[in-house]
Amino acid sequence: MIAASVALSAMLMCPASAQTGTKGAEPRASSGPSPVYVNGSWLVQKPDSVPGKRIYRRYSFTKDMDLPNVMLFQCPKERREFVHLSLEMKRVGPIGAAFSTEFEDFQARFLVDDKRSFSLPGELIKTELFFDRTPETADDFDSLLMAQEFQMRLGQRQVRVIFKVLPEFTKALPDILKAMKAPPASFLTTQEAIRDCRLYRAEAS
Repeated sequence: MIAASVALSAMLMCPASAQTGTKGAEPRASSGPSPVYVNGSWLVQKPDSVPGKRIYRRYSFTKDMDLPNVMLFQCPKERREFVHLSLEMKRVGPIGAAFSTEFEDFQARFLVDDKRSFSLPGELIKTELFFDRTPETADDFDSLLMAQEFQMRLGQRQVRVIFKVLPEFTKALPDILKAMKAPPASFLTTQEAIRDCRLYRAEAS
C-alpha cells in the first residue's frame, strides 16, 4: 500500500494533477473544468466477475490516493443485448448540476480528440451514464472507445466534463495495482478489448 501511495503521489505531482472535479461543482467559466485523467488500457478479469457479461474497466486517480473506476465498456454475452459504455460520475462530478432526477433519458454532445463531434442518446441511473452501441450509433460509439480525449456536454445546463488518457498513468497502473494487491487482471488495448468482446459474443470478426 505504501508503494502504491508513492506511485500515485508521483502521478499527482505532474502537470496533470488537478484531474478530478468535486461532485456538484460548477465548471470554471474562464478555463473550463480540469480533465478527468484515465489509464489508456482496459482491465478485464477472467473468469467474469458478473455472470453473462464481460466488463472492461478504466480507472482515474484522486488526490486522496483512490483509484475510482470511472469508465466501463460492458459486453453482454447475449447478442440480443447491446454492448454499452458507462461512465461512473460519482467521483467525477458534476451530476447534481446536470440533472434534476436520478433516472433520466438524455442526449449528450461529444467532441472527440478535437476533431469529431456528435450526439448520443444516454440514460442516467443514479450516478452512472449509459450509452448503447446500436447500429445507428456504432461509428460514434467506437470513436469514444478509441479517443485519447473527449469532451461531453449534458443536461439542461450543458455541464461539460472532459476525459483524457494519461500515458504515464497507463504505464504505472500495473505496478500500482500490484502494490495494492488487487485481483489479477489482463490489460488490453482498445482494439484488443473490442476483439475480445466480439469473440465473447461469438460475433463474426
